[in-house]
Order: sequence, then C-alpha cells, then structure tokens
Amino acid sequence: MEYFKLLHLTREPFSNSPDPAFFYESNQHKECIQKLEIALRLRRGLNVVTGEVGTGKTTLCRQLIQTFSGDSRISASLILDPDFTDPRSFLSAIIHMMTGRRPGPEDTIPDMKEHLKHYLFQKGVEEDRTVVLIVDEGQKMSPACLETLRELLNFETNEYKLLQIIIFAQNEFTDTLEELPNLADRINLYYRLAPLNFKDTRALIHHRLQHAVEPESPGRHLFSLPARWRIFRLSGGYPRKIIHLCHQCLLAMIIQNKTVVGWRIAGACARRTFRRPSFFRPVPVTIGLLFLAGMCFGAWHYSGIIQGTSLSGPNELAETDTPRHPPRTANTEKTEGRSEAKPAQIETRPSAEINTATTAVQTTTASLSPVRQKQSAEATLEAAPSRELPKQNNLPDEAPTVPGQMTVAMGDTFGGLIQKVYGAYTYRYHQAVLGANPGLVNPDRLDVGQVLIFPALSADMMDNGHRTSNIERPTSNERQKQNNEKK
Repeated sequence: MEYFKLLHLTREPFSNSPDPAFFYESNQHKECIQKLEIALRLRRGLNVVTGEVGTGKTTLCRQLIQTFSGDSRISASLILDPDFTDPRSFLSAIIHMMTGRRPGPEDTIPDMKEHLKHYLFQKGVEEDRTVVLIVDEGQKMSPACLETLRELLNFETNEYKLLQIIIFAQNEFTDTLEELPNLADRINLYYRLAPLNFKDTRALIHHRLQHAVEPESPGRHLFSLPARWRIFRLSGGYPRKIIHLCHQCLLAMIIQNKTVVGWRIAGACARRTFRRPSFFRPVPVTIGLLFLAGMCFGAWHYSGIIQGTSLSGPNELAETDTPRHPPRTANTEKTEGRSEAKPAQIETRPSAEINTATTAVQTTTASLSPVRQKQSAEATLEAAPSRELPKQNNLPDEAPTVPGQMTVAMGDTFGGLIQKVYGAYTYRYHQAVLGANPGLVNPDRLDVGQVLIFPALSADMMDNGHRTSNIERPTSNERQKQNNEKK
C-alpha cells in the first residue's frame, strides 16, 4: 500500500519527477514564463535561463512545452541531453527531431544546414508557424555546438528569426558565454532563477498537498508552521530540496505515528537527507559568536584606554612630550578677552617649544620682587620637563631687567590689567605703569592690540602697595605735582 493513501491522499504529493500538474508558479517563475512566451511569439531568436541546481529549470521547461502544446502555430522540440561529441551529430539530432528524417553518412555539415534552412523557411514563412528548439542542461554543450546554434540563428527574414532557441542551463553556463562573445551578443532574454523565499516555500507545500488530497480531508494541514519554516531554512529555498525533504518528513511522520510534521521531525529528516553540513545555516549561532567577539574587543580596547589614561599631577604631566593645553601666562590670558581681576599664576605644564616657556617665565616674573622672581624662576625650572636646555635659553640667576609686556584684548581696562599683573590696584601702581608708557595719553581709552609695559617694582613698593587700599586716591599735593608735570 502506498504511503500517501495512509494520509488520505490520492497521489504522491512530493514526487521528484517534473510533473507539470504540480508546478507552482512563484512570482519569478511566472515572470520568466511570460517573458519567454512574448519572446517566442515575437520570434526574437535566442533566450537563456540559468539557475543553480534544484531551482526548477527542468520543471519550468516542461511547463513551457505544455503551455505551447495547445497552440497549433507553435512547433516545439526538446533536447534533454545536449552532450554531443561534434557539430555533425548535433545537427543530425536536430534534423531528425524536427523533420523525422535522419541524415545519412554521405551528408556533410553544409548539406545538413541547407536542408534545415529549407525546412525552417517552409514552416516559418509559408506555413507561418513558430519553430522552437528547447535545450535542457545547456551547460553540457561544447563550444563547437554552441557555434552551430549561432549559425542557425542566421536563418532569418527581414522581420524575424526562423528558429527560436531556449537554453536552460546552470550558472556556470555564464562563463561559457563570456568566452563566446559572438553568441552572447545574440541573446534576446537572459533570466536567472533564484531560490524561493519563505512565502513561496509555504505556498509550494500547500499547492502540492492541495492537488493530492482527497475531498474533505485534512491532508493539506500535514505540516505545522514551525516545520515549514525549518524546511525553508534547511533547504535554502531550493524547490528540489524542499520536495525531497517534505517527502522524508511524511515518511517519518507515519513511522512515528504522528498526525502533523513538527519542528523536530523536519530537523531530524534534514540531518539524514542532506549530506553537506555546510548547507545548514545556523544564523543565531553565528550572530552570537560575532556579538561575543565584539564584546571581547570592546573590553580589550576600553582597558587599553584606562591603562593609557592617568590622573597625574604637575610633575607627571611634565614628563609628556606634548601638553594637553598650552601654557597659560599673562599674555595668553589677556588674548582670550577675559577682564576679570585675577592674580597672575604660573602654570607648570611644559611647552613644545622651550623658547615659549622661557618667555612666559620672564613675562610673569617681571611683576614680582627680585627675591620672588628668583624663587619663581627656580620653581618653574623644576616643574619643566627633565631635559637639558640649550645655553642660550637658560634662565638668569637674577631677576630680568626688561619690564613685562601685555597686549590689550577686547574688554580689558587699565585698572584691570594693573590688578591682573600686580594683584591689586593702587595709585603707586597706576603711576608706575603710566611712567613706563609715556605714549599713553588717556588710560581710560585703550586700543585692542596696544602693547603696555609693566615695570618690575621693588619689594618695598610692592609691600606698601598691598597694605594700602585698592581705592587709594592721591593727596592734594600729589595732584598739584601731577598737574605741573603735565604742563
């Protein structure tokens, strides 16, 4: 007793024979048939359909012949095995298939071509019929036989080709066409079949069960949805593999006394059916491994950043070659446009250029007393990078005699600059800076970019100045003396 009768089926639903009755027209198969039919009825000549093993090329070929069988104006011939040794045997098979006459040993290749030409002219022009030659397994054809087909395409009228050719081949046939550019240029339609998606896979299984089930029978629901999904994943969407795996699943279901093919049955049958383990695509495992590798790389990269970053003090920063920020001196603070009254501070961060660091030390120490200038210079040299400075850049042992200079920036005021340099604003500081800048007419109006000189003051004057009030006003005698000097 056949197994399908146990499942209330009238015929075997998953036969491996290319039965046109079980042909399922997916979107791509339907599109391919429509394009081929248009090309044949317009008599466009050569058409090529390629696809991987098991994508349904042979079934599509049989379906195409069945479609044209009901049309008396189309005469189709099929070559299942085009593996001919030479062009003469290939021409002899074509003539025998179309005309029913087998050429004799005395017939040469030009004679057979001429005989075939008269036959095609009679059928195509006088009888107005379309002669179609369908070649399956086209990848087996030799270059010599393909060249013969190209020559047969030269049989034409001013309007159409006398012979219509359709070649179904595997994907490696494309490499053969690249070696024969004269034949490739003659191709009217080139269509490539791809595996089915999950929607078409479900529809294929349902279509075959529906055509084999008995009326009012639950046979069309023999596969659960998870089983259909697993069949699609394990078969890759190839119709031949889908059909073969479904057949094995039905047998396993009967043996295990099950009513529906489930997830486990589909997986077990796939492991026994498909020999190539590389065909299985464990996508979740691959994604998990990639995610784990990414996490490991991220942890390694983050640990490297943590190890390379240290919360160091001024002495540790001095060991680096390039500072994170440039040294901030009295000059650089004023160029930033800040007008706040803050005491001048000496940064101990190193500079890429030794001259810049030396200039900064000279500028800032100019506002201190001789004793404090020497102490500040020594402290700055100790905080600088531990490298030997050139002789011309060595700081002097005594305080510099050159007064300090500052450039006026946007928002700076005369009193604010004095307080910035000396730490306080007093009348003595005011007069000292005015005396060092004889070209300064009005201290209340400073120009951006103007250079002011701030002289080095004595220790007594600095101490007296800090002990006085920041808003100290000159006495009447001092104001009179100042007015006389101006006159």
